[in-house]
Amino acid sequence: MLSDTKLNENHIVKLIELFPTQMSEFLVQYLISKKLKTYWDLLNCATYISSHKMKRTYQSTHNLESTLFTNVSKWAKSASKNVVLN
Repeated sequence: MLSDTKLNENHIVKLIELFPTQMSEFLVQYLISKKLKTYWDLLNCATYISSHKMKRTYQSTHNLESTLFTNVSKWAKSASKNVVLN
């Protein structure tokens, strides 16, 4: 479902809101350099930033990582339902 569902741009904003403000610059750079089209791309963005740009020793990093897949999957489901309804 993640790789088949077209990305709703509102969910990019929701993803940015999940991250600490210190990560905003890295997120924006990633979003500019990669053209996100699906929720799989969005998940890749989130996991890249959390794995490579955030401090691994902080519990907040692990807490965020544990919610990423759940949130992105939920957004993909809602986006796919909206496509079917429209």
